[in-house]
Amino acid sequence: MRLSKLWRKIIKESHKNTAPIQALSKAIIDGSLSMANSLRPSMEFNSQEENDRNWGYVLFEFQYLLLHLVSRSSVVQLGAEKRDALLEEIGPLVIEPTIGALFGNWSDDSKNTIKSEYCENLAKSELEYGACKQVWSDKGVDDMNDIVMHRFGKNVACVMGGSHNLGLILEVQRTLVKGLKETQFNQSLETAFSVL
Repeated sequence: MRLSKLWRKIIKESHKNTAPIQALSKAIIDGSLSMANSLRPSMEFNSQEENDRNWGYVLFEFQYLLLHLVSRSSVVQLGAEKRDALLEEIGPLVIEPTIGALFGNWSDDSKNTIKSEYCENLAKSELEYGACKQVWSDKGVDDMNDIVMHRFGKNVACVMGGSHNLGLILEVQRTLVKGLKETQFNQSLETAFSVL
């Protein structure tokens, strides 16, 4: 077999395994951006700078949740070892472009600091959401804070300045559900699982 033909075959085979992971990371990036943007009109801070800063935190919170959903689903379907491998692969595909897009003109030191804070907050949110008993349902739950969806809604509403605003919490939750459908998040997740 000629080297160029072998090289194309290797590239084709490796692409089969990486394309679904890249598609899932794209669904997370596109979905979080779309969902955060749809909530932007509900943000009413004193200045545009404050609105923009808090919008970035809303975007990050959507990404934290989507990465948690990847983690939670993959550990159940694939086991802890494959979940860890998936997260190690997908993390940089989500984090690097997000930081680069939002803070591309900042110094490398500043971007590294933001990336470090992002990762630290991602780990904290993983612990917070991971402690919840249910993802969507209130079945078998005495406290609404034991439901990922409710806790997420409260977290985003808090960043938006309305932590006790039930209407805002529900708007955040509806935005999430709609965004998951529009980005075909679950299909991307299943396709990624199939190559692991």
